[in-house]
Amino acid sequence: MDHPFNVDLKNKVAVVTGGGGTLCSRFSEALAECGVKVAILDLYEESARDVEVKISKNGGTALAIKANALESESLQKVEEIILENFGYRY
Repeated sequence: MDHPFNVDLKNKVAVVTGGGGTLCSRFSEALAECGVKVAILDLYEESARDVEVKISKNGGTALAIKANALESESLQKVEEIILENFGYRY
């Protein structure tokens, strides 16, 4: 993918809500190309998983997580999953 920036963000972690959708999936892919480990949150796990697979096939690191960004319990679980998989604490 061509994008107007070339930023080295290796080993950073980004959480993209709605990451299985059209716009945010492209955003997730662009972040992964810059070296970001991307947590793809979506209400529809299959959509998020499709983006995860695409990023992984292109050499990036991604994790699909079924989550509702409007529910605090859901986001607490997301934090645990990200810590387990990416080992990142902000």
